[in-house]
Amino acid sequence: METVKRDIFINGRAKAFEIIQMLNETEKVNILKKIQLKNPKLAEELMENSYSFKDIAKLKDSEITNIFAKIPPQVFGVALRNLNIEFQRRVLTLAPRKYAESAYDTLISHLGDENIHIKRARNRVSEIVIEIIRSNSKR
Repeated sequence: METVKRDIFINGRAKAFEIIQMLNETEKVNILKKIQLKNPKLAEELMENSYSFKDIAKLKDSEITNIFAKIPPQVFGVALRNLNIEFQRRVLTLAPRKYAESAYDTLISHLGDENIHIKRARNRVSEIVIEIIRSNSKR
């Protein structure tokens, strides 16, 4: 019988992303600050990949309102699809009235390839969330 030797490769970055995502916010910030001292490029990459759209729910109301100036209401409306109604309500009540109405109209409208549009919209909002979190962690 022939024995096949397999090389085992563990992607350290992927494992680091996975571990960082399991941490609470305080632990995540502390770890990223320590990595930043030794390897700023890795810390930046870890930070960008460890946050996702769901982290918007952790933002303060004032931080969420900062997003409105950076994202068109139609994009935000698509990003809010299929989320908890209380969260949708929270976000839309923070927005200026015209912005909220436009986002809501998009939220309830029919889209072809809905999942693709939702993913793109959430990725765009996530980029802004990452910028906000990054600026907060530098303080």
